[in-house]
Amino acid sequence: MTGNTLAYVIAVKGTVNSSYEERKTLKEVVCDDLKRKGSGHAWLWLLFAFCFIGTSSFYSQLFFDLSALEEPADYFCLPKELKNTNWTIDEIREVSKYSNSTQSCMALKLDYKFISKLSFGEALDLVNNLDELDGGMCSEIGGVIYVVKGAEQSYADDMSLLCRDDVSSIYTAFYRGCILGGVIFGVLGDRFGRKLSFNTALFPYIIASFVPTYFQTETVYMWSRFTVGLCGYGIINLLFVILIENSQRKFREIFAIMINLSVVFGMMWQYTASSVADENIKVNQILLAISTAVLVIFIKYLVDSPKHLICKKQYEEAFSELNGEKPVASDFAPEDEPRTSSDDEFSLTKSVKSLKLVQFFCSTNYWHLSWLSMTIFCFWFFAFNFCDMKVVYQDFDSHIKMSTVYDTFGYIATAFLVYWLPRKFLHISLVVLLGSCLILGAALPSEELPFYQYLLTMCRCFGNPAIALFCLHIAEMFPTEIRSTAVGVIGSAGYLTGYYASSIVDYYHASADAYSLPQFTTMLGLVSILASILIYLLPETKNDELKDFVTEKLNNQQQEDSNVNVKNIKEVSTSSVLFLILTVLCFSILCTNFSWFN
Repeated sequence: MTGNTLAYVIAVKGTVNSSYEERKTLKEVVCDDLKRKGSGHAWLWLLFAFCFIGTSSFYSQLFFDLSALEEPADYFCLPKELKNTNWTIDEIREVSKYSNSTQSCMALKLDYKFISKLSFGEALDLVNNLDELDGGMCSEIGGVIYVVKGAEQSYADDMSLLCRDDVSSIYTAFYRGCILGGVIFGVLGDRFGRKLSFNTALFPYIIASFVPTYFQTETVYMWSRFTVGLCGYGIINLLFVILIENSQRKFREIFAIMINLSVVFGMMWQYTASSVADENIKVNQILLAISTAVLVIFIKYLVDSPKHLICKKQYEEAFSELNGEKPVASDFAPEDEPRTSSDDEFSLTKSVKSLKLVQFFCSTNYWHLSWLSMTIFCFWFFAFNFCDMKVVYQDFDSHIKMSTVYDTFGYIATAFLVYWLPRKFLHISLVVLLGSCLILGAALPSEELPFYQYLLTMCRCFGNPAIALFCLHIAEMFPTEIRSTAVGVIGSAGYLTGYYASSIVDYYHASADAYSLPQFTTMLGLVSILASILIYLLPETKNDELKDFVTEKLNNQQQEDSNVNVKNIKEVSTSSVLFLILTVLCFSILCTNFSWFN
């Protein structure tokens, strides 16, 4: 070999080696693509649009259930024996009515078979001359509920659905579903992937939206609302997690707030559907169900979370989600840390430790944040939900119109502020303002009820953005490995306390206990302010990158800023336990004063 030939071979070999070294691994390419597309690329805006549509659908269903708290149609118990007489409806009602209420599920206990043979005048004289008149539920006398006007406006002609003692039973059925849905689909999202969990929840969600339109019985209706809450809440949590963990910081914090404007759009869509349907509940429900069915397109076009796929070392799938095509292995350098057979080995200890709930509640680096976050969210969300439900009872239409204005202003203002202010400072400020409104509302005299209603509605201006900000804070605190579980479990804890808040409002609505209401509202305001103190113990996450694994420790600077480090876990846990004790004490006081706990 001549000298020139040898030089040529060396040059070519060097060029090949240089080209080989310049190639990136598939993981590096995927991470670079995610960083680029998560910084305002059309891919990110399309993902935001999908998430916004999905959450708007859920909230329209939520406000549809809230409309059940409006004044129901005029109805009474119609004895079957009088149904085939030649009496008018008013005459039947005059003879059988137990009270003068326009909505009564009770009727007089009479021999209606005998009375049906009499004329109206004779029957009325007979009833008026009776010394003792006993009443009974419609089911006891073998009657049916008859809706006097606007039969199409009632949820169902079924007696049990109209005659429940708990007038918010439909709403609470929805809440029960949300409580379970957050946990179930949060865990599934971390275990099997965001997209698969989303698809699993989607079909029951759509079916449950349509079913009660055609099968209006109490059992079917309640189970359908439970299923909508169960699957719907799981869906919006998964969409939120996909959006947040694949957005870069400056987009992440704004999207987290603006995605919650879907609350306003869901409210407006329900209000519009109600107007188009001319207050016909069945037509209204069909319109909402059709809008829910549109989510079927998400099966094809919604991406799985590339961030989560990278965390699970599924780089090929992540590349496909980002670029719409499969990677060619020859285009990339080999991975530095290829999978080993030990990654797939089974052991009981490893399996238990890999359970998402175990990692969430028991991991060394995050267990204290799990319990602390649940404590905070449970009790100030309880206060917020109480004031929200209280206003719904006062005037539903005004609540919708005012909430649209207050919510929109609150979200837009918070979206600007979150860009400059630290997470903790802004969150604490919103929760303190919420508590202050509750305390101020309790101090108002009884004749200032309209202003009291406006004040409680204004709580939404602080409460809803605080919820959005707290969800962002949670998503940033917890690693990708358990992020979906964290958002779902902590959110479900909030809905659990919200469920009890609606029960308390039912009690006040039924008893009109004006003396205890200001005291209870004051207590809730103080609980909100105490919760804001605990928020100070959370780490500041504004300037930090998202973590991927539970084995990663919190940033040292975060720990110093928030006083939450490994050495101070006892202090944080002690504060959380003290707050729980205080709450148990408050509930103990309620148990001794309110009969509905018995």
